[in-house]
Amino acid sequence: MEITLMQAVMITLFSVLSNLMFPLLGDIGGYFGIGRPLVAGTIVGLILGDVKTGMLIGATLNAVYMNSQAVGNVMSSDVTMAGYTATALAMAGGSDTAMALALSIPIGIFGALLFTAQNAVCVFVCHWCDKYAAEGDTKKMWLYGIIIPAVIFNVIRFATTFPVIYYGAQYSAAIEAWMPEVVTNAMGVVGGILPAVGMALLLKVMVTKPSHWCFFLFGFIAFAVLGIGSVPLTILAIGLAVVLDSVRGQNTSVDSLESLE
Repeated sequence: MEITLMQAVMITLFSVLSNLMFPLLGDIGGYFGIGRPLVAGTIVGLILGDVKTGMLIGATLNAVYMNSQAVGNVMSSDVTMAGYTATALAMAGGSDTAMALALSIPIGIFGALLFTAQNAVCVFVCHWCDKYAAEGDTKKMWLYGIIIPAVIFNVIRFATTFPVIYYGAQYSAAIEAWMPEVVTNAMGVVGGILPAVGMALLLKVMVTKPSHWCFFLFGFIAFAVLGIGSVPLTILAIGLAVVLDSVRGQNTSVDSLESLE
């Protein structure tokens, strides 16, 4: 699949917007909305005209990076750059999820380094904001503290992401065809392991009590053994969560009344 200039620009623009650390459109915008790999894959699929493949690749990447967060403005891997860039290059090269996973790792690390560099450059501008804050000039504070750093930040990201997507897509198919079969098979094995690693990292954070493992085991058996689809299983999980929350709320109310007595 060939990525045109306009498609590369559109994907890059979404990659830039998704890296912003505040919501642009309520809860669906910014880093925690369109920055998630599943959403990124869907958007890339829409732009390239193959939504199904984009969603499949995005869902695979999302399983790996679902526990990845930027804490204190520091990130180990840039999820947004990995989602948009790796999906675009993989679809250009043959729509292989293993290829997307392999590409996402170095791209994510590069994005994290770029994010640090962007912040370092913006720091110099923010010192001017301190100066105008001391003078009480709020208009120049807004200019040097928000607008100029945002422009610099996004220009740097666009200038580094666009060439990778546009020019890299032209060679991704040739590289994949040239790659030895043993390397391709190894990438497939690694691609099958990485989602399990992402799930394990997520469970490490979510499962805080031994009893919580029961919910995971029930869901695993229902999906893998009983063959219940992910959508009805999700609906059952939401219903169970509402019931448990209601029962817990009633118990809390009873305990509160007993304490008052």
